[in-house]
Amino acid sequence: MLGLVIVWQNLFGSIKNIEIEARKGEYLPLREAAVSLYSIHRAVQSMWAQAAESMSGHGITRGSPEAILDYMAIVISGKKDIYGKRIPSNMREKISKADLRRCHFVKGATKLEDNFPGSQLCFVDLEVRTVDLDDLIQEVQNNPEAFREDS
Repeated sequence: MLGLVIVWQNLFGSIKNIEIEARKGEYLPLREAAVSLYSIHRAVQSMWAQAAESMSGHGITRGSPEAILDYMAIVISGKKDIYGKRIPSNMREKISKADLRRCHFVKGATKLEDNFPGSQLCFVDLEVRTVDLDDLIQEVQNNPEAFREDS
């Protein structure tokens, strides 16, 4: 796999290098996309990274790394299509907005489960299109100030 280095200049003028692996293929795991997007948002001190850290927890505690990725999956699903396999199917399908609304991400953005206990609605092998993730990263790169809380 090729490596890509992104150079950022933060508010204090120091340069920060973020290494992102170049991906091949049309789709990539949603968990991987959530990690990449969270990393970029952390690099620019974005409100999305801060929200993921504070709102992913329960009550006064900050969220676990898995919960942070679940939160970032919500951010991604609000802007781009998510794909997965509805158990017991082995076929990838686009997950409808209605199913996304009635479900929640769990296990570090690897599974989508129904909000109602005992329901059988569940998607696994969650993915996002590589070009869609690239669009989201490019949006942050082109205008990092727009994602800061003080903007």
